[in-house]
This record gives sequence, structure tokens and C-alpha cells, in this order.
Amino acid sequence: MAHQDCDVIIIGAGIGGLTAGALLARKGKRVVILEQNSLAGGKLSVFERGDYLFQTTCSLFNGFELGGIHERIMAQLDMLLTKQNQNPVWQLILPNHRVNVYNERIALLDELKREFPQAGDKMKNLFQRADEIENGFFDMQQHKNFFCPTGLKEKYIYHRDILPKLTRLTGGLEKKGADLLTLYGDDQEFVKLLDLPIFFHSLLGLKECPLLLAAYILGIPKRGAVYFPGGNQRLIKNLIKSLENNGGKIRYDCRVKKIIVESNQAVGVQLAGGENLRAKEIIANTAIGDLYANLLDDPNLLAKISKKTELFPRQWMPFSVYLGVDEDVLPDQLRDNVFLCNDYQKPIGDTHTLFINISPNDDPERAPQGKRALTVTAYLPFDKWQYAVSSADNKLALTKEIIRELSRFLVFIEDGISFQDSSPIPKQPISALWPQGLLSGLSHTPGGFGFNGYSNYTHYKHLWLVGEDSFPGRGSNLISLSALNLADIICQG
Repeated sequence: MAHQDCDVIIIGAGIGGLTAGALLARKGKRVVILEQNSLAGGKLSVFERGDYLFQTTCSLFNGFELGGIHERIMAQLDMLLTKQNQNPVWQLILPNHRVNVYNERIALLDELKREFPQAGDKMKNLFQRADEIENGFFDMQQHKNFFCPTGLKEKYIYHRDILPKLTRLTGGLEKKGADLLTLYGDDQEFVKLLDLPIFFHSLLGLKECPLLLAAYILGIPKRGAVYFPGGNQRLIKNLIKSLENNGGKIRYDCRVKKIIVESNQAVGVQLAGGENLRAKEIIANTAIGDLYANLLDDPNLLAKISKKTELFPRQWMPFSVYLGVDEDVLPDQLRDNVFLCNDYQKPIGDTHTLFINISPNDDPERAPQGKRALTVTAYLPFDKWQYAVSSADNKLALTKEIIRELSRFLVFIEDGISFQDSSPIPKQPISALWPQGLLSGLSHTPGGFGFNGYSNYTHYKHLWLVGEDSFPGRGSNLISLSALNLADIICQG
């Protein structure tokens, strides 16, 4: 057997790669993570600008409840994190509705009855049905290798017990969120309200979203959500600490040129500088297109992926505006995590649909006293996003458009801005599927993840996939579940 530099090489230090790496190191594996940037965290990274610390994305985490994904991971790693429970979890805002989404269903239903007094028991029936599905889904997640059964016994149990239960739970895995509306009705304003959190988690509206995924998203608040003082860096730093305490390593500014394959199995990687590293297992925390086009140079498999994407709508791409503002221009009733839609008539998405993350007023690490750090994110059609990031002038024009939409709700926001920045222009196409509008892989494609996503397995032995493109889907909670499953699979040998 050829010399191996370590047991596991992980390409990418996003939340999936870090979680898998920390778990594997804890189980005694020699782990090396190769990160092409100077910081770890991927889409959960943070950056400093002047006196402000900005999140590149949402700073709200679920899965820390008893039995939740992150709680199970933290227990395995003996990790203690300082965190604050968020209640309400979200605030949903339409032109003439404002709803605080509390942990307690009774409190949420009271909010909804105030805004939609004609709904009566229909609204209660809808959430009871959604909770029934989500509760069953949560219980099934506790099953070992629920998403990736290995071995004949595990596969037998999966097909005998798990899959039939999922089917009974939903009435069929092909069911859509529209099934929930049979219990309520097709009220445009109420549907638009539920569209907001479902779109930002799935890039689909309620009616088009798979029923199981819609129920999972609507169930996030009742499971609870937490915020880390100082932002996402708390979780990232603790995962890195656990990795390194158990002998793992991260190499920064270290770009992998290709994965070395011999006899149809991955045996190592070649770095951009020419150095070769060998390991028994290779994990790619990358977009699926990058893996097969850039790291493996496999045109046949890439063609199959491109063919699959033809079944899905065009991709939505995130564009964020980062603002430092005087807290005096923010209404007292404004919460820290807001989903906003300014127009009933337009389809969900684009700049009239915004997610606003606001640093808490008691977190001095994020903003100076009397100031707040805002991350305002819109998901744009790929063509509009591509045009916007093609030049500094186009990017500035889009930034102004988003601020104008924001000021329709926060009317004094422009008077209180002391710092302004926005998503950077990409230095290079980061995905092989750029021409198809798949810059970030399938995870930003409606219908391209979740049950339509790829498993941790790839077409090569000892090569694994983790991250947003791997089943069960996008978002830190589901990505961490994917990493947890993968660590178990590898350790089972």
C-alpha cells in the first residue's frame, strides 16, 4: 500500500467540512482540511469593516434542542457554546401585515388571528398538519444512517420501516406544500406570508415546495433557534478548536488542483503548487459541478449533472448589502431576523423580497454602542445577478436598488447609514456550471436539493460529498446532518 499522509483529506472548510472533520478527528482519524481562502467557515464566515462585524449570511441556528442535529454533534464533541435563544425566531412583514413567529404555537396563532381574523380554525388545522409531519420527520432523523443506509441490514430496515413511514406521513413524497392549503384556502396575502420563510430556505414558494420540506421549515421556530454572541465565528472557531485538539489540521490559502484517482478510487489530491497528498478517504465540501469538472475533470459525469439540471428552474443567486446604521432609525418593534416582501402582485423573489439580519443591541462585538450591523439579502434570478456583478457600476446600481426597497419599509434608513458595502464581484467563475446558471451548485436551484440532491456517495470509491449539494439539503442544520451521517459511514468502514 502506498504511503498515506493522513486518514482523511477534506477539501473545503465550510460548515460541512469542518463538522465532518471535527467528528472524524474525535473518532481518532488523522484529518487534514484544505481551505483555499485565508479564513474558514464558507458561507458562515464573518468579516470586519471598520467598527462593524458582518455576517455573510444568516446568524440564526436551529438544531440545538434536545435531540436536534447540532445538539447531537456538540455532545459528541464535548463542546460547550455560549448562545442566546431567539424568541420570536422570525418576523414576517408584508405591506399591511406584521407577524412575529414565536416558539410557542399558541402565541404564533394569536399573531396570525390578529392579522387574519377571518381564518378561524383553518389556520390552526394547517399548522397542526404541518407539525404532525415535522414531528414524524424529526423522530426519524434519530435513526442511525437515516439518509444514507449502509450494509444489507441498514438498507433492509430503511426500506421496511423508514421509507413507508415517510410515505404514510406525507401521503406520498411527491406531495407539495399546496396540500396544506386544502386545510386553509388560497388567500393571497396569507400564502405570501408563508412563502417568505419557505422561499429563503428552499427557493420555492409554499405551493411548489415538497410537503416534507415545507413542514420542516414551518417547524423551525417551534424547535427553537439560537444566536451566538459575536456571530457565526463562535461556532466556526469552536469546530476548529475541536478539530485541532484531536490532532486535526487546517491548511489555509491551499487550493486543490485535482483529486488523484487510481483504479476508479480516490487516493489523494494534487495542490496548485504541485504538492501531492495521499489519504484513505477524500471528502469534497464543494459544489457538485466543481467536483466533477474541476477536481476530477470528468466530462461524462458532468454531462449527466448538466442534464439533470435541465429539469429544474433557473438558479437564484444571493446578493447581500452590508450596512452599519444608527439604531435610532430602526423601529422599536423591529426584530433581529426579518423576512420582508414589499409587493403582493409580484412573484416571490428578487429585490422586493428581502431577508434582513440585524445585530442584537446587546452584542458589542458586532457593532459600536448606538449602532447596528445589518445584512440585507435578496435572491436574484441568475441573469440579473450575473449582470450586477459584472462591473463595479452595475453592483452599485443593484446596491442602491436594494436600499430603496428597504427604505419602503424602514423609511429613515438612508439617513442613518454610516457604513455601506455589498457582495464582492467574483474573481473567477467558482463553478464549472457557470454557463448553466449553477454558480453555487444545485443548492441554489429550486428542486435541485433535498430529496433530489446527491447522497454522500460519489461515482468513485473513497470519495465523498458533503455540503449544500449533498442530501438532505441546504442550511447549516441539514448540512451538519449530512456531515454527521458521513462521519458515521466512514468510521463504520
